[in-house]
Amino acid sequence: MLAAAPCMAAGPYSFGATQSVSRESNLLRAESGQVVPDGLSRSDTVYSTVVRGGIDQTIGRQRLFGDASLRRTQFQRNSVYDSAGYRLAGGLDWATVERLSGSLTWSAQRQLASFSNDEAGILARRNVERTRQVESALRWGVSARLAAEAALTWRDVDFSAPEFASRDFRQRSVYLGLRHELSGAAWWSMGLRQARGNYPQFRRAADGGFQADHFERQELDLRAALRPSGASDLEARLGLGRTRYDRATSRDVSGLFGTLAWNWRPSGRLRMRTQWSRDPSQDSYFLETNFGRGTLSYDRVATTFQLRADHSLTAKTSWYAAWGWTDRSLTRSIEVASVAVPSLRSEDRTYQYAIGLRWQPTRSLLVGLDVNAEERREGSLLSRPYRASSISTFGQLSLP
Repeated sequence: MLAAAPCMAAGPYSFGATQSVSRESNLLRAESGQVVPDGLSRSDTVYSTVVRGGIDQTIGRQRLFGDASLRRTQFQRNSVYDSAGYRLAGGLDWATVERLSGSLTWSAQRQLASFSNDEAGILARRNVERTRQVESALRWGVSARLAAEAALTWRDVDFSAPEFASRDFRQRSVYLGLRHELSGAAWWSMGLRQARGNYPQFRRAADGGFQADHFERQELDLRAALRPSGASDLEARLGLGRTRYDRATSRDVSGLFGTLAWNWRPSGRLRMRTQWSRDPSQDSYFLETNFGRGTLSYDRVATTFQLRADHSLTAKTSWYAAWGWTDRSLTRSIEVASVAVPSLRSEDRTYQYAIGLRWQPTRSLLVGLDVNAEERREGSLLSRPYRASSISTFGQLSLP
């Protein structure tokens, strides 16, 4: 289900609440004809309540911002998955009188993990996913248009279900580079990125403990942005690099990675966005798309293409349509339920479709309807084919 657009406020503070109801045809992402565990239902009605508050305040040269939300999700037939979650995010943009500036951002999230029927099968218990991320960036202006940049990033992901413990991971990365402003509408940057991390519970050891799998990534990172006209802008992130693992060497990968995106506004009522991305497993998981974030799996590389169009029918009514697919190159060489599995490789492709309608009768009230469909046509020992669709409605109230 696509998330509702965040509520906006004129002042530094914002408050809001969202209530949604969704009917899911294949909540568990089960194969056609597959028998689901006793006590569970393939289809369900899902109720979700979210309350949030935010701040965005400029203080001199500095900018302080933050956002907090609480979510309660209930399932009519699969109450075992009922859950409460939260999202906390904040940051600081700062600058000195000279040419030194930077930013610090952080986020923490607790939510029900995406339903998956791959490898571990359908879980008859709640699987809670916790994500934490901190990013710190520093920029020093060598000249009016040239600046040196440095950045540190820290990421952690954990799952509560024992079947997903081997997907917990930690990653730390550092970036050093140069950024050049060509004009007010164009810039480019180049730098080196080094990342190290591990899967702390990659494989169960003979003594009952766990063996970790460490990985390391090096990448030459190129970025650029161009606005050829007021109706169009291009963004590019291209990297040439490689990732190497200590134990799961079948996941080693090298080549070209990155993201290409084009935003185009052919008229005052129509907006379009096209995006392509290709990244190793850990980075592709953190990439936000039209359809939200993907499930963390044992893919070596995930390649995604997406297209979205937004059109304003009137001053208060709009609709959107989105389409996309994700290719995954999968590998598996760890244990499932304490049973050793030989190294396996496969590929799959998942298609996603969405269309929605928005009505905003007042500045504070937003009502919407979303229809989504998802399809994986081919499966393997590492992934299962399925079809799923949903229809959902929501109402959102925002107060400055």
